[in-house]
Amino acid sequence: MTEIVRALVYRVVWAHDVDYERAPRVHIEKNDFDLDLFGRELRATLKREYSTIEQARTHVENYLRSWEIFIGISGHPNEVQFVYEQAEVDEVKIDPETGQYVRQVKTHIEASANLLAVLHVSRGKYPQPVPADSFHVDSVVEALYSRYARYSAGRELLTSMAYFCLTVIERSAGSRKEVVRKYRIAKAILDNLGRLCSERGSKEEARKARKKSNPLPFIPLSKGERQWILAAVKLLIRRAGEIAAYPDETLGEITLQDLPDLEDLP
Repeated sequence: MTEIVRALVYRVVWAHDVDYERAPRVHIEKNDFDLDLFGRELRATLKREYSTIEQARTHVENYLRSWEIFIGISGHPNEVQFVYEQAEVDEVKIDPETGQYVRQVKTHIEASANLLAVLHVSRGKYPQPVPADSFHVDSVVEALYSRYARYSAGRELLTSMAYFCLTVIERSAGSRKEVVRKYRIAKAILDNLGRLCSERGSKEEARKARKKSNPLPFIPLSKGERQWILAAVKLLIRRAGEIAAYPDETLGEITLQDLPDLEDLP
């Protein structure tokens, strides 16, 4: 007997304030599997043979995680999550002379816990999948995105979240100067992000106490500055995912023109 994983089924979990009941079916063809997404279910039909569910899940879920994060930085974190539910596994006999499958014996269904979401807003279509495999998830992307998601859930302050993301990028590259070379992000973006996170913020969210010589102990972030910081963090996450996908290619430089105007930035 030989076991072959034929398909994986995932429950699509939406954020508490959104649903995709009216969204049309999404079909995605990859080299090793096809994805069919409709309503609350995503089915991954495998094109290559996997002898264990774990192997199949690892391959499929690498792509699904990239899609989740790409959706999160395009809209809101955890708006769509893919939760493993079951696997369809065929037990087959193989003819020792021809190597061909001669009979399917039975199919196993291995189910995991099912999750539900509270529905409030209905969207007309699913967010676009990761474009042309141009966004991959590595440890840097996971670190950045996890903190961004914590901030979005109200569990972390904007300044501490953004400065953490800047620090991770810098340590990944070796220095701020090397970030410019490796990630192709203009130094002015990095400098502005670091300065806003270090020098701005109300007494509730400031990272550092102001110097005694400064007549204003705390300078709250303006609405524009908050929007700029969030846009910059999303930019860092996206570029980190692009570098993870294409580590040996030189990508176009991201400049201040790729971010919102920051008119009140001194």
